[in-house]
Amino acid sequence: MDYPVHLKTGFFKTISCRLSLDEPGINLTPIDPLKEGSVYLPWDSIFEVSFLEWENSIEIDILTSIGTYLCIVDDQEQARMLAHELKEDHKIRIRYQ
Repeated sequence: MDYPVHLKTGFFKTISCRLSLDEPGINLTPIDPLKEGSVYLPWDSIFEVSFLEWENSIEIDILTSIGTYLCIVDDQEQARMLAHELKEDHKIRIRYQ
């Protein structure tokens, strides 16, 4: 399943992406491919994924051996589905606050 997210690329700057969970890892694919390239995060590079719930959105911090990737999800139900899929299907450590 693809999840719509906003990937933070700088201070107050985000790009709209589709986050997908594939067999080799997490893919963050920009909706407008002319703006940025895709980001691929292999499963074995991911230490944990944190979900921080705000009033109107959920911030997702993906901590990897490469660096930390920050995303924002507007739909709280989709964020919960993503957390469940990461934990149950891919055995990723999840923190939900």
